Amino acid sequence: TVTEGRFTYQIYKELPSCPSTCFRYAYPSKRNPSFAYVVPESPGLSPAFEVLAGDIFRLLVLDPREDTLVKAKELTGVEDDETSFEASVPSLQMADKYDNPNRTSEGIASATIVSTNTNFLPEMTGMTTADVINGEARFPSLRISCPGLQYRVRYTYRRFAGVGGIDGTSLPFNVGPSRPRLDSAHFDETGTSVLLKYDRETNRGDMPPFTDCSDVLEAVGVHQHNSTFQVIPVCGTYSQSTCPVSLTLGNLFPPVCSWVNARTLKIDLGAQAQLRPY
Repeated sequence: TVTEGRFTYQIYKELPSCPSTCFRYAYPSKRNPSFAYVVPESPGLSPAFEVLAGDIFRLLVLDPREDTLVKAKELTGVEDDETSFEASVPSLQMADKYDNPNRTSEGIASATIVSTNTNFLPEMTGMTTADVINGEARFPSLRISCPGLQYRVRYTYRRFAGVGGIDGTSLPFNVGPSRPRLDSAHFDETGTSVLLKYDRETNRGDMPPFTDCSDVLEAVGVHQHNSTFQVIPVCGTYSQSTCPVSLTLGNLFPPVCSWVNARTLKIDLGAQAQLRPY
């Protein structure tokens, strides 16, 4: 019991079963009949109940983000699962007006590419529509054909086909150029070196003027297989074991690489080297 001035309070401590976070309760021991007092009781939990998100009001774009790594890809002649988005999958989440996730599995989402003042008429293919599963839609095979800056992906969700949808647009991201492709491979006039010619200028792999090719052949698309080197870009979709073009080393090992120009890589193999189909 505690007395403060003309009021005396009786302190009720928590019961042994009460968690340490419970409050302590107090009220005057001499009650004022004009004031409604509440007798303190031990806290209790209500029955479990479920809180549901509201109707879909906006789309939360999960990817792409500003730092997303994107490379231009050809729109034809590539595998269906090849994508321009190299480190993430373009995706979005349904949400109510308070940004609470809506876990619906109804409806269809679609994706389109948005051009900018510096990027006109970009093309995007792959699976540009996706089912909504547990409130999320993913687009794992999107390909963008043109490199450029400040692209965006616009997503649209429709619960029913033909009915007006809800849109959401990603943050801007950049699309880097695709990897140069090998046009041809042939011996030079000496018969001891092979020239690899690419379809566009390269950065020469940031290589020094002359370097050990065993460290760079993988980077320029020539892969070692047993005792030979396979020119994989020439082979298209052939696997390593069935690639129809190969390089066999001559008496120079390891081979030495140098760039004739930004499109032509020279590989010195030594005498008796062979460039042949399997």
